[in-house]
Amino acid sequence: MESLAVRVVPSDIALVVELKGDLLQQSESALMKLRSWRHGLGGGKRALVICADGVRHMNAAGLTVLIRMAQAGEEGDYQTFVCGLIPAYRRLFEVMGLTRFVMLYPDTHVVMQRLLMSSGPAAGQASLSS
Repeated sequence: MESLAVRVVPSDIALVVELKGDLLQQSESALMKLRSWRHGLGGGKRALVICADGVRHMNAAGLTVLIRMAQAGEEGDYQTFVCGLIPAYRRLFEVMGLTRFVMLYPDTHVVMQRLLMSSGPAAGQASLSS
């Protein structure tokens, strides 16, 4: 098993969290300590983008952590997008009805385009920084 590496990527319009490795129960501490999710994302951001294309393995506990982060968005006033899931995990989200908590997208670029379009004309200047 590979421990989970978490990277927060600067963005004007969203909090982008990139995951690489195995998303397991041991990952909970690292993800939940990133911030107080129920208090929002800060900086006026209203979208949490979880980039999971680096996730090699996810068990039920790892899935639960993602859902807890998404559910906190109701209090924190943000929406959660998960992108880059392998087809088996994507199907799991759909079959279990977890898409009521998160929106699934193929990659970060598509999510960011959607957010830019929904933010209005002035948002065209916003970008994802590397």
